[in-house]
Amino acid sequence: MLVGLEPEKYYHIYNRGINSCKLFNNDHDYEYFEKLIVRYLSSISDIYAYALMSNHFHFVIKLHFEIDKPPHQYFSNLFNAYTKTFNIWNSRHGSLFERPFKRKLLNDEFYLKNAIHYVNYNPVKHGIVKEISKYKYSSFSKLNSTENSDILVDRNEIFEIFGGKDEFFEYHNSSPKPI
Repeated sequence: MLVGLEPEKYYHIYNRGINSCKLFNNDHDYEYFEKLIVRYLSSISDIYAYALMSNHFHFVIKLHFEIDKPPHQYFSNLFNAYTKTFNIWNSRHGSLFERPFKRKLLNDEFYLKNAIHYVNYNPVKHGIVKEISKYKYSSFSKLNSTENSDILVDRNEIFEIFGGKDEFFEYHNSSPKPI
């Protein structure tokens, strides 16, 4: 059953390309999608984790209390904006993402921590990299960097969930538990 999206709650949001088709063909595609995440999601949510793989993505977010449209509309706008541009760049037409996008309510701290870890570890799970710190299209790479990122990931708040920066990185040294 698909859960609705409610303010002040944490969610694991994920989706993939139709028939598992590629969503991202090159660095430019990934970077453009990251810019759209900022444009469409930063005003309605805090992003705690994300990972973009060639044919799917994951987010862990917390929705803000004050939202002027139904939350799913912001996600729809993100997916539609990306699809239109991706289709032009790749001389294709039609839908790109499966519908509806998947979402799981993260209703306790244990599940939240595991979801953040799972999302950050996803590029390793799929054999893209051997170490999560080596994958640049994820929140982990932003948290592990000293540079400010365009993606609105609040390092301090995320580290606090795990009990501190050292504890966050220690937690991520092992394989995640299934969520």
